[in-house]
Amino acid sequence: MAAKQFIKSQDDLNEYEAQWRAALAGRSLVIEANAQPDVAAEALAVLGFNYGRQEGRADRARLLERYRAALVVGVCTTATKYDVGGMWPYLAEAFGEIGQTDQQVISEAFRASLDHFRLSRFEFPRRNVDEILMHAGIPGQRMDEFIELLADRDARTPALDGAQFCAWLSSVPIATATNYHRLDTPTYRFLTHGREIAEDVVDRCLELLDAWREDSTKVNVSAFPTVMQPDLLRALQELGEKVDTRTTQRRDRRVSG
Repeated sequence: MAAKQFIKSQDDLNEYEAQWRAALAGRSLVIEANAQPDVAAEALAVLGFNYGRQEGRADRARLLERYRAALVVGVCTTATKYDVGGMWPYLAEAFGEIGQTDQQVISEAFRASLDHFRLSRFEFPRRNVDEILMHAGIPGQRMDEFIELLADRDARTPALDGAQFCAWLSSVPIATATNYHRLDTPTYRFLTHGREIAEDVVDRCLELLDAWREDSTKVNVSAFPTVMQPDLLRALQELGEKVDTRTTQRRDRRVSG
């Protein structure tokens, strides 16, 4: 079955642009706009196609300025795929081959859009990557490491909440967080620099873990941004498999002993 097409005309793109502009108003991070991932990805593909048809850098920049909201929600939705290969290969699926000049044009347009919508700004070493990742939240492929760490801290800390977890993680050197706790750098930065938004995400995840422990067959992730939901379900499934494996190993040791 062919994938559903959401954007069939210029009017459709303009309509989504207006919806996302309204959704970004008063927010701190792009992920809070909760754009539908499939629609955001399609809008970015349309934008990327038209970007390639522009003759020069100035024309390309003007196009991205016209569709500021589609740019930021599309880029951040795509950036949740971030892995060891980076972010730009995934954005190239929408824009085609992205050289250094195009990376600069897209990144500058992204930053200008953050200012336009009065979204939070951050300063990290990789100017054209890290701020985008911050607005995308926790990369989907690394959700399992975060959920496993949160479950472990929850078991060790009575009445743990989001503020406490983020404060604890902020006291952990980034080398320890990545090498010992197995968090990737974008996840660590989101949790330690995301302020109230990160704390709220952690609070929701703690509630999710409580519900999952009570009945893993009736887990509801609708309180989270849509782009996070599949990876949260996958992370809980993987956590359950690890718990089952550890239980079996402990039982086997008792029997053999």
